[in-house]
Amino acid sequence: YQSYNFEEKVITPDSGDLILIYSDGIIEAENDKEEFFGEERLIEILKQPGEIDLQKLTEEIYSELKSFSRNTLQADDQTLLLIKRE
Repeated sequence: YQSYNFEEKVITPDSGDLILIYSDGIIEAENDKEEFFGEERLIEILKQPGEIDLQKLTEEIYSELKSFSRNTLQADDQTLLLIKRE
């Protein structure tokens, strides 16, 4: 039995803010060199200028994951949720 300490916070996003919730399978996706996709690559995708289309952004993240992993079998789920406050 392990005990974990969790922290609870309340945030109020501003209009236009984007919230990304993802499983560790996104940033821990590996390529054939056993390198992780990582948070930095994910953040770079999110930094793209212009109007945010959640569907296109989701498709781009999964496309980048597929390109990065080059058909390497992944051992974890890859789940993400994007929320944009209007």
